[in-house]
Amino acid sequence: MSILSKLLTQSSNGHKLSTKRALVLSSSLVSLAIWLINLIHIRTKSSLISGNNGIAYTDKTKTKTKMESMSKLLSHLKTILKKLLGAKEYVYVMGIATTLVVRTMCDLWLIQNGTQIEAAIITADISKLKSNLGDFIISMPIFALVNNTLKYCINELKLNLRYRLSLMLYNKYTNGLTYYRLNVLDNECQNIDQLLTNDVEKFCNTIVDVYSNVSKPVLDIVILIHRLSSVYTGISTPGAMVAYLLVAGPILVNARRPMAKLTVQETLLEGQLRYVHNKIISNCEEIAFYQGHNRERQTLVDALNRLRNHLSKMSRFKFLIDFVDNILTRYLATVCGYLALSIPFLTGRYGSHSQSVRLETYYKSGRMMVKLAESIGRLVMAGRDFTRLAAYTTRVNQLINTIENVPNNALKSITSEKMSRPLIAGSGVVQVCDPKNPIVEFRDVPLCTPNGELLVQSINFTLRMGQNVIITGPNGSGKSSLFRLLGELWPLFGGRLIKPRNSQLFYIPQRPYMTLGTFRDQIIYPDSIEDMHRKAITDDHLLEFLRIVQIEYLVERESLDSVQDWHDVLSGGEKQRIALARLLYHKPLFAILDECTSAVSIDVEQSIYEYLTNSVQCSLLSVTHRVKQLQQYHHFVLDYDKLMITAFRTIGLIVIYYIFSIGITFYQKWFIKKFHYPLSVVTCHMIVKLVIAYTLRLIYKSITGMSRISLSWDENVRKLSATGIASALDIGFSNWSFEFITISLYTMTKSSCIVFILLFAILFDLEKKRFSLIIVVSLISSGLFMFTYQSTQFQIQGFLLVLSASLLGGLRWTLSQLVMQRKEVGMKSIAF
Repeated sequence: MSILSKLLTQSSNGHKLSTKRALVLSSSLVSLAIWLINLIHIRTKSSLISGNNGIAYTDKTKTKTKMESMSKLLSHLKTILKKLLGAKEYVYVMGIATTLVVRTMCDLWLIQNGTQIEAAIITADISKLKSNLGDFIISMPIFALVNNTLKYCINELKLNLRYRLSLMLYNKYTNGLTYYRLNVLDNECQNIDQLLTNDVEKFCNTIVDVYSNVSKPVLDIVILIHRLSSVYTGISTPGAMVAYLLVAGPILVNARRPMAKLTVQETLLEGQLRYVHNKIISNCEEIAFYQGHNRERQTLVDALNRLRNHLSKMSRFKFLIDFVDNILTRYLATVCGYLALSIPFLTGRYGSHSQSVRLETYYKSGRMMVKLAESIGRLVMAGRDFTRLAAYTTRVNQLINTIENVPNNALKSITSEKMSRPLIAGSGVVQVCDPKNPIVEFRDVPLCTPNGELLVQSINFTLRMGQNVIITGPNGSGKSSLFRLLGELWPLFGGRLIKPRNSQLFYIPQRPYMTLGTFRDQIIYPDSIEDMHRKAITDDHLLEFLRIVQIEYLVERESLDSVQDWHDVLSGGEKQRIALARLLYHKPLFAILDECTSAVSIDVEQSIYEYLTNSVQCSLLSVTHRVKQLQQYHHFVLDYDKLMITAFRTIGLIVIYYIFSIGITFYQKWFIKKFHYPLSVVTCHMIVKLVIAYTLRLIYKSITGMSRISLSWDENVRKLSATGIASALDIGFSNWSFEFITISLYTMTKSSCIVFILLFAILFDLEKKRFSLIIVVSLISSGLFMFTYQSTQFQIQGFLLVLSASLLGGLRWTLSQLVMQRKEVGMKSIAF
């Protein structure tokens, strides 16, 4: 009361002097604030340049203007919110807005009621005191309900936004092979686990905090200005505070701008520290064997020091910013509030009112001005939330863009001295084969890593159902890389890949993945129990699969419904055999076994392969170093380290075959002229072949210790009898023809065997009916016809005998291929 009296009785000169002092003081403080802001900007910029160890995302664009950056940020935020806000979220947004309005009205009522209670105490008005206190007590549940309703709506909005954003990102992240390409092939996005969890949570919390922390002060400012200007002080008092807001707000916003980059850097360094911890957890056993604890401690300390240094810089930056904040938003705002509040009282607006009325008006308007100053301060301080929101919006937006653009990444072009043309990632063609004729075929496919390293210049590889192949070679030669192309994990840099659907391919790595869930889930992964029932597979079938791979004892130790951390509970060999049980469960057409039995004993390994090759209709592509032990279960061995040697060896065998074939032709021509019993010659011929074949088989077994594939008597009769008869008749008719025709006519006519081989290959579905094959057969046939037609020593009987021998020879070659591949139909050789 005495202070108010002194203010009302001050002289005009004293008033002018105090006003000048206040203006000088305010100008000094503003100048100090501007100087500090410039100092902050200089230091922050230098620290960001010197301490930038790499951001999670690389921004290669040029620096934009502040207005463009803000517009771009708001556009990103608008795009994200469109995806997040649904009907339920809009309900919570409206609930928060409504609750804020009610809370502001409650605040005004509390100001009025509190002033009346204080006036009643000062004037000793007991009845008025009881009345106002009673109103306050009755209103307490309403205030509590409003406050907690606001908190509830804010928390639910945060939760729903986080759930919707996480669900959207998880759907995109696990769509197809996006998760694989992000973690293995894409280097743009680092610490993906932190981005999908912590950053998403912080973004959703920050955006709701910004909404509530901005809307409440704005609402308070609007209502308080209206109430003050219309009832108490006039427009000049709130107008002065708004003018102060327009000056102080941009200053603080500009000062906090570096905080966005600092926040992004903080999240990156936090993610790096978490990554180092996860790496130690994942590889603790290897680190323990290497005694690498000192090195890992140093790695942890280095990551911690980088984070500490950055947080220390942020602390110094926050100290300077908070210093300016306190001056501008607390103390200088208080000075401005006092000056603004004194205007209506010093100008004589309430000169005709009594002292009690002026006192009550002063208290009410003063509290409203304090509330207005607090609201303006909160609005100015909301710049902190805007800064953090800008940082998290940038990271979340880049995460969304990265996930969405992974399947459509720009094609990468590479060149190699070995290639006549540049290779472009994704330029190859992946084609799904005919379901009736499953096949895996590589046509002129270069084997390249995603970063463009050329491993193999060109792959030409054909594998049909029933063929098993071992792939071996040194580390880094591209064995597993071939399977990554087959599984479409890596892009094709050219050529054509023909393959079945991915559901008909099954891959078993050396270290199988164990999912979270029951023991049953480990066997049927990635199927669910509903999928298992849909396939009409029961637990008895699963137990049979476990018996085949010889781990049925695990069911005695752990039931199918048992839940454990299977990655730690099971040994390496047990995990590999569970993966083989998965293979039996899924029944694919082609199985890729990538060192999947390296931790299994040789006897168990051979037992499993015996079952896979004889009882499962599945082609095996095995990567192994146990070639000698497993070769008997495969038809081919593809050695990356000996591809050229194998090719030359094959060519050499063909040359040797032709040398002996031509030699025996001349010998038989000479012998038949003297010994006119061709069928007896054939009998002796077959006996000699049997003796030589048996001798070579014994020599091979003694050198390698491996038995060749043997057939039962039933299989011999069914599969070899037709081949033997065709072979005997081929040789018999050929020998018989020497009694009638010359060697030249015999050789030209016998060359027609290739025509019959191609015809039978098409007939038995060993080759597809292609126009090129028809042209080849036609050219060979026409050439043979021209050579043999009107031959000077042409003899029809001998010609027909040789032609019949050629037909039987084509049939013999075709049947031999079917027998060697142990398949009744649809096989052809594998070629590299």
